[in-house]
Amino acid sequence: VAFALFSFILPPAAAMSVASLSTTTTNKMFGQERKKRQDRSKILIWRVLLPVLILGCNVAYWILQVPSNNLSPKSGIRGNLPKENWRGAPVGDGEDTVNSYHSYDHRPTESNDPRDKLLLQYEAYPCPGIGTMISGQDPRYYDAPPSKKKEYKERNPKFICDPHKLKQPCVVYSFGSWDETSFEIGIDKITNSKCQVHTFDPAKLPPASIADKFHFVTHNTGIAAKDDGKYKTLSTIMNELKHDHINIFKIDVEGFEKQALPNIQATGLFQKMDQVAIEFHSVELMKQGMDILVQEGFQMVFARREDRCQKCTEVTMVRM
Repeated sequence: VAFALFSFILPPAAAMSVASLSTTTTNKMFGQERKKRQDRSKILIWRVLLPVLILGCNVAYWILQVPSNNLSPKSGIRGNLPKENWRGAPVGDGEDTVNSYHSYDHRPTESNDPRDKLLLQYEAYPCPGIGTMISGQDPRYYDAPPSKKKEYKERNPKFICDPHKLKQPCVVYSFGSWDETSFEIGIDKITNSKCQVHTFDPAKLPPASIADKFHFVTHNTGIAAKDDGKYKTLSTIMNELKHDHINIFKIDVEGFEKQALPNIQATGLFQKMDQVAIEFHSVELMKQGMDILVQEGFQMVFARREDRCQKCTEVTMVRM
């Protein structure tokens, strides 16, 4: 833009210099009046076409630099949102409609869904920078028989603010794997394997070959309000892994958020997190969890109905 504005100042002088070099020839061939018209045309070209060219180059550069699945700082949605995916991140069969999300400048105010009605009670804020739907394709999908492909299909993306800005030693916790790796693979790709990513599930984990390929560590552990066998509190887990900060805390634990979130609040560990991407499994649990997170200084930047379970909601909250 600065170059474009500057071009309004330099071109007249440049055009006059060019014109002066051809003064003799122009006078002889076309006469003084034709020369003046040519000078005015050259100045006009410099003042109009050059700024347009410079601005066009800047716009093209911006488009090439921003990945197609990135979302704008203001709305969380860059461009038109296709019904079949979230800017390149498939959400799965029958999982949402195009209007079922909440962001800074999009609220489904006419929805009668109780999840939307509750979410409308909370203000939506813009990401500090760029928000992105995190998702990646499990390579097992390609070799799986038709009956198994759905298990490995890329789905259920998580909205994360500024993942490309994460720097070592960033830490990502993912609770509730059930051998579903879209989030871990997506994080690995967008951060270029910079972060320590830990995946937790007490029942079903991805194989070591997948974890090694996409640089995450698996733990046969679930999160709970007290330590009991395979289940541990977040405090115990962080102490064992020697972590004192979590950049991204992703949790999808099939209703166990009811016990886990109050315990995390009681131990003060929400103060050691930057953002939380959580799936709530009922309206009541969402109300409880949202209130806790707001009390801890988090604000909603994105939410959407997750219609595969009919009552679930994906919410991302960021410490502002």
